[in-house]
Amino acid sequence: MVHKFETALASAPDSWKYTPVLFKGGFLKAWDDQFFTIEEAIEKGTNYINPDKPDNSPITLTGLGVHLNPITETCGFDFDGVGSNRNFEHHFGRSPKDLPPTITTTSGRPARCQMLFRVPKHYWKFIKGKTIELEGCSKVELRWGHGIQSVVTGRHPNQKKDGQGFYSFVPGRSPKDVELAELPEWACEQWVEITRNSNKRNRPYLKKETREELERDSERIKPFLEKYYQPATKYQDYDDWLHVGMSLHHVGNAQGDEFKHFDDWLNWSEGMTNFDENECYDKWDSFGKSDNPRKFGSFYEVAKENNPDIFEEEPPKVDKKQLSREEKIKLIEDTMNELYQLEVEGADWNKVQYLKSVLGGYHINKNEIQKRLLMMFADKNGLSFATPKESKRRHRTFSSSITKQEAMEVLQPGFTIEGKDCLLMGESGAGKTLAALGLSYALATGCPILDDLYGIPEPRQGATVWVGSDGGDGAFGMVKKYAEMLNVPQLDYWDDNFTFIGADAEQEKPSWGFTLNGLTEIVETLEAGHPNGQPYKLLVADSLKKILEIADIDFGIGPVGLVMQIAQAIASKYNCVWLWLHHTKPGAAKGGFGIASSGGNSNIYQIPYAVHRLVKHEHKELGQITEWNVEKFRGEKSRKFRYVLSDYLFDLVEDNVADADDKTTQILKAIFTESITPEGLKTDGTTPEIIANSINMKEKTLRNRLGILKNDLKLVGYSRPCYYLTKQGAKQLSVDCVSIRAEVEDYIKSEWGRV
Repeated sequence: MVHKFETALASAPDSWKYTPVLFKGGFLKAWDDQFFTIEEAIEKGTNYINPDKPDNSPITLTGLGVHLNPITETCGFDFDGVGSNRNFEHHFGRSPKDLPPTITTTSGRPARCQMLFRVPKHYWKFIKGKTIELEGCSKVELRWGHGIQSVVTGRHPNQKKDGQGFYSFVPGRSPKDVELAELPEWACEQWVEITRNSNKRNRPYLKKETREELERDSERIKPFLEKYYQPATKYQDYDDWLHVGMSLHHVGNAQGDEFKHFDDWLNWSEGMTNFDENECYDKWDSFGKSDNPRKFGSFYEVAKENNPDIFEEEPPKVDKKQLSREEKIKLIEDTMNELYQLEVEGADWNKVQYLKSVLGGYHINKNEIQKRLLMMFADKNGLSFATPKESKRRHRTFSSSITKQEAMEVLQPGFTIEGKDCLLMGESGAGKTLAALGLSYALATGCPILDDLYGIPEPRQGATVWVGSDGGDGAFGMVKKYAEMLNVPQLDYWDDNFTFIGADAEQEKPSWGFTLNGLTEIVETLEAGHPNGQPYKLLVADSLKKILEIADIDFGIGPVGLVMQIAQAIASKYNCVWLWLHHTKPGAAKGGFGIASSGGNSNIYQIPYAVHRLVKHEHKELGQITEWNVEKFRGEKSRKFRYVLSDYLFDLVEDNVADADDKTTQILKAIFTESITPEGLKTDGTTPEIIANSINMKEKTLRNRLGILKNDLKLVGYSRPCYYLTKQGAKQLSVDCVSIRAEVEDYIKSEWGRV
């Protein structure tokens, strides 16, 4: 007989693991280290006897809780009553309504529910469970981490008699109705910020170890693992593996960076036959809560005991010398200055890492070091935002004069603003490189391009410096190939106004990154201008994520806002356009995200003066059609147009021609258009017979396709005898069928409230 909990969770994500609960809490011994399937959890939780309880009375589960941690890749936002939505909006800057539809549970109590999301892997290290509060509002629990679970089915105590007495899924938000949505980047970023300063473990034992001792221990961890802890399978017994992780966690945590040696532990663990990456993340989160942790000494002794023939290491030393407060401040200042100089010169990696470890000993984490180095660069290079003058602000009104930097003078009408930054984003293959090369050619020659009818006058024309980091050693070859595809008449003149900066295998030059050494090179290049005497008016950075990655800056939670500000200030100082090329997040092309389609930190699209988004469509006759969306252009309205690559640059395409012509789009369009009566009234759907006649398809073939669209893709629904568009289907139709986009978007608003 199928248990009712199995029925309730039949469509739940495969990644979910459970623990039996008694109303709200797990009751198995060490339940937070046990991850069961539904069947296993029911079996373990039935007539369970806790060996530590004196009465030995059996306990039977009242429900199942899902673990909320890296094992399940799932987190929860628990809204705990009236005003919790306002509380969430206060801390996250956006309404809970902006979160995507996802699996959601409720106890039926007023204004209470829990939304569950899949957490992107690169945020696992940086978010922590936390309860956020706002005066006059109910709490919101941000639920994630080792030892955290959420009841998804079963009885609820309902002590206040204002609920339903059991947990259930919100109508339309069960695993049968929706998938487990990925937590959006904006929510992940803000969660990191909310918990950034509260993530430090309570470390009362810090005074027993000096900075110098911890630094020395850090330097020895990787060599020890490589020399004395091999093969890793020798240590794959659970306790042995765990004890190594505890020691490594302590060394980093005591220096203010609990993840400092996580990758060392993870990489070492990969050599074990029972390796589980998700479990590594979960267990690491459980470390550091003891007042008597395992330290480097334990790690040292195990290595010594297991390698008596080859072990020849000095025991851990303790430097008793303590610096005064003033000496520490001076040491930090001197270390930062030395580190800055090394970074500018692109000098010895080992020295750089040593200096960073010194700063880590004073609990200055990687992000803070990166921010300070970038601010030092901005200050030393006279960038506008870096060091404000010590004077009162002058009084200015609408009649006050403005500087050249404040003038907002358009360089390429509708595309770029002189001396400002710009973001051009799109999915892979959408044509970002071709589009940027087209802008470069138009800037060099003054010719009109795309929907610009007038071109650029000669006094405003200039050269391009192209920073090609995406593609590594192949970046230059890729740019040359795409330039030839444009088939332009003044190729030689354009070539005389173009400079490429990137990997050069022959000269052993690496790809360019947003490092101090790289920024110094860019500043010197812009300062000198093109060798032919022309000023650089356009800098193309391809691509944003790769350029930050080379500089070891996380494009999700790193100091991205400061990166964008520095690029903006360089553009302003040298009166050129800084054009970022950037990839959109997965699924953005079909998701209707608009300007928020950008992957990574929200500053990427919020800061630039202009934001453009490209979307590709396939057409049977025309091949690829690209839709250019001007999402933001300071001082002007947004606009969009469609174009194809032609014998010379690009040709614009009319809306009705640009409609996608694949069978899915034809079916969705027929369902939509045939559901409207001659009087303009909307009916409940369209029959297969009418759809088949409309698109000239056999009805049997059509019914097979409709089954796929309904059951697999969730684009259509069925209510006898008609098929109708789901919200997902309507949104896809609005993307693929531009000629009726306005009507489809009006329909979406009328049915679901917003596009």
